[in-house]
Amino acid sequence: METIADIAPIIRAFRPDGVGMLVVDYRGYGQSEGTPTEAGVYQDGEAAWEALTSRPEIDATRIAVYGRSIGSAIALHVAVARPVRAVVLDSPFTTGRAMAQQHYWWLPTALLRMSLDNIGRAGKLSQPLLVFHGQEDRIVPIEMGRAIAQAGRAEDFVAIAGAGHNDMFTVGGERYRARFVDFLNAHLTP
Repeated sequence: METIADIAPIIRAFRPDGVGMLVVDYRGYGQSEGTPTEAGVYQDGEAAWEALTSRPEIDATRIAVYGRSIGSAIALHVAVARPVRAVVLDSPFTTGRAMAQQHYWWLPTALLRMSLDNIGRAGKLSQPLLVFHGQEDRIVPIEMGRAIAQAGRAEDFVAIAGAGHNDMFTVGGERYRARFVDFLNAHLTP
């Protein structure tokens, strides 16, 4: 699992000028304590939003959420539950059950506790959506990213040729960053 420490250099390189970022390790990840549960990680996402919007220097009307891989579930939850301006997803999956069946097809579905219903939440979005996905992703099939983009009526679906699941930033490079920055500038500018 990626942690903030793992991706800190990428965050610094891809952060658009004039944009602040709050990056969160959910419970059970990185240096956060606790055990990850579906309700718990959603609470963590909402707590991060509350902490951010409680700061007087933050314009709460200009917040976008970003989620990568499993973080897409938390980003979509926050986007549906809180007033955010835009949503960016990287390598999103449709549901937790679909992912489990993709990789653990031999397990009975009754044993799969986390639903992580990204496809359902994407269908509830009213905000602009941008989705990135690697064409060579062997962890989350690109078809899942396309389904999320379609359900969320995405403004853009960016397929990165040659990228897998964990090398989107390096393979996508300037194309990834430029589209990310353009999207945020278009939707966060007052």
